[in-house]
This record gives sequence, structure tokens and C-alpha cells, in this order.
Amino acid sequence: MDKEILIPTSWEDVTLGEFIELSKLDMADFESPVDYYIQMLTLLGNQDIEDIKEFLKLTDLTAIISEMVFINEAPKELDNKEVTIDGQVYKLIPNLNNITLGEYVSIESLIERDKLNSISSIPAILSVILRPEGEEFNSDIVEDRMRLFKEKLSIEDVLGMSLFFSLGVR
Repeated sequence: MDKEILIPTSWEDVTLGEFIELSKLDMADFESPVDYYIQMLTLLGNQDIEDIKEFLKLTDLTAIISEMVFINEAPKELDNKEVTIDGQVYKLIPNLNNITLGEYVSIESLIERDKLNSISSIPAILSVILRPEGEEFNSDIVEDRMRLFKEKLSIEDVLGMSLFFSLGVR
């Protein structure tokens, strides 16, 4: 059987949504490391891997996993203030200390409604504080932004903004 398997080779290849799903994986929940790695590959864009699992050699799986060694390394430290998605530049709001009550309530409501943890809440937070320059906050587009960021932002982009969160100020 001739089938291509998508193999990310850096954090830049992993979307925010994929990272959130990967963070939920625990090897102890699987019968074997092979099952764990198959699930990892499924979450990384290989939804049809179950169809070829019986044809996949153990040496092939080992080679694939060895190409994903970046997962065991911390992403490089960046200081991103903006990202570009589909040609649109999104910028972090200049100062977290100056968010409006409506922005704060939107973030808290999304976290509470969806019972989000520290990792899964990232798209909710970004949907409020990361937007095109000059755009006013609009709670009607938060859900669409969350989806967009999960699908299009790499986890490296997101982690590159972590300095902003740790300082709260730009």
C-alpha cells in the first residue's frame, strides 16, 4: 500500500489545535507505546492512519518518530508581537493591564463555559487580545477567531507570545 504520512519536523509545523489535543495524551492511557504514537500521528493530521496501520512496519514507525525529535525539546524563545494568517496581520493588544471589562468577561465566560484548562484556554484568550490593528473588540467574532487560531497558528507562534503574557505589558 502506498500512503503518505504527514510528519511535522518542528514546532512550527504543529498548530495550536493540534498542540491542545497532544497535551491531553498520556502514554499511561495506552496499551502500548505503538498505540500512543499512532494516536499522536492521528492528531497531527493523519486521520486515516488506522487504515494503513496493519501495513506499517515497526521500523517505519520508529523512523517517523525519530524525525519528530523536536517534541522532546523546548520551542525556541521568541518575542512575537504579531502573526500573519492568510495575509492578515494580527497584533497583540498593547497592554494587558488595559483590557476592557467586556474583554475580560468574554475570556472568563469562554473558559468557564467550555471548562478550559491553562492550555485549552489559549485560543479563547487570543481570540480577544490578538486582532488586526485598529479593530475594536467584537464578542460576535470570538468563536470564529478561536477556530481560526486553532487551525492556522503554529504552537511556535503562540509560545513566541509568551513573553507578553508573563510581563502583561509591551
